[in-house]
Amino acid sequence: MKKLLRGLLILLVVLGLVGFGLSRFVGRMMEDNTDAILSNVFDTEITVENLQDLQLPPMSPQTFVDYLNSYADNVADLTHGFISQAQATVSGNRISYDLVIDNIPAFGIDFVINTNYDYFRSLGEAILDSIVASGTSHPILDFNIKDSAGNILRTLTFER
Repeated sequence: MKKLLRGLLILLVVLGLVGFGLSRFVGRMMEDNTDAILSNVFDTEITVENLQDLQLPPMSPQTFVDYLNSYADNVADLTHGFISQAQATVSGNRISYDLVIDNIPAFGIDFVINTNYDYFRSLGEAILDSIVASGTSHPILDFNIKDSAGNILRTLTFER
């Protein structure tokens, strides 16, 4: 019985170390991909460490969607394949940004979002600030994380 308990304890420690290592790896990958997107799409030196300082010029929802879509073909390259496709749409004051991530299972998407939620929130706030500054009231921003079949795995919504 003692050997079994010791074996289980060792297994838990090893799994904990593997889980911690995986979380650091995914966190670092997300940080690098976010830095690449920010520096290329928003033409700024903002990184994830100072993302809360991102200030975008005033843009209407349609102008912002057009701007995001102008970079849609580059997203896979900028994220090293982490995001395979991106498409923004607008309906009134609501922007939906669909991101297709097809190389990570659904539980991995939840893990990535939960460990990097502050990045999404800071980016969402900067986008909403820009849209409000353009004169749009009550803007809504949806980040829809989808699989390659088009199924929504997770939606993050930010609004004012």
